[in-house]
Amino acid sequence: MRKVFILFITTLFFNCTNNNDDGVSSTTTKSRLFAVERIEDNNNRLVSTDIVEINIKDGTYISTLKSFPLLQARLDYNFTYSSTTNQLLIRHSVFEGNRGEELIKVDIDSKEEITISSDDVNNIIAVNDGRLFALKRIFDNTLLSIDLVEVNPEDGSVIATLESFKALDNAPNSDKTGVTNMFYSKETHQLIIPRRVTFVINALDDLIKININTKEKTVIHTKNYEAMIVGNGRLFALKRTFDSTNSIVSLDLIELNINDGSEIEILAAFEDWHSIKSEMIYLNATNEIILNRDSFNQELIKIDINSKESSTINIQSYLAIRGINLI
Repeated sequence: MRKVFILFITTLFFNCTNNNDDGVSSTTTKSRLFAVERIEDNNNRLVSTDIVEINIKDGTYISTLKSFPLLQARLDYNFTYSSTTNQLLIRHSVFEGNRGEELIKVDIDSKEEITISSDDVNNIIAVNDGRLFALKRIFDNTLLSIDLVEVNPEDGSVIATLESFKALDNAPNSDKTGVTNMFYSKETHQLIIPRRVTFVINALDDLIKININTKEKTVIHTKNYEAMIVGNGRLFALKRTFDSTNSIVSLDLIELNINDGSEIEILAAFEDWHSIKSEMIYLNATNEIILNRDSFNQELIKIDINSKESSTINIQSYLAIRGINLI
């Protein structure tokens, strides 16, 4: 008998694409959910860490995509999906022998896999034409910058640096550059990078948009949000609401104007803000956002961004949720 402990859920979106004459893709989208499971024996000892597919409607187990045996290693939960190769791309750091940093490419249908050595990068994003972009931490005894880089999909090496986000003098040690993640908007061919620059409540932060073809950079200012996600050309955020003593009283899911960062409307309000995890998933196929709620029975909250209707899936043992944009 095996004991299963689900650590993580992620979604990937893949599509069948036809290009119009204007270069804009018309897409039929299908969404699938994947999770990471901690497999234990009867004595609660770790046996393996598995990536599995989960039913998008009720969260039940479908099949195992890949199993990682017990190893001195770290698995990066920020997966990405390459539509050009039908592969899930997984970052893996191995601390045994001479293996080091690895990029694992797994076909989501045949489950055939290829593992290559790679540079130490994270938050990898695969875009429509198969190119890979990532964030790379640059050190010299201390963190100097986080660089936005392009990665060779064949050998995992860094091809070029598009932008370097230097460490900020006013930043806390836990967030020296103010950059932790990024998203891709296929509608505008832009990588979108939220950056904290002030580190105080209700201050304005930067939202940096970089065109992957022209390298043109646009910076707009937004409020400091808990988290952001991009889907179908639209931008969403989790917004903390504070009282007069700067205590959090609620958490709102809002839509932002992707062009100027202004707030459009509130889609949902969560008074139980302490139970809502800050990561979001956007389901392009259904125009829904998924959030993870810690409660007695773990719940995934699905919110329709058009009707604002919400529903829940009761699934136990989800600790974190991650989103991957449609590519």
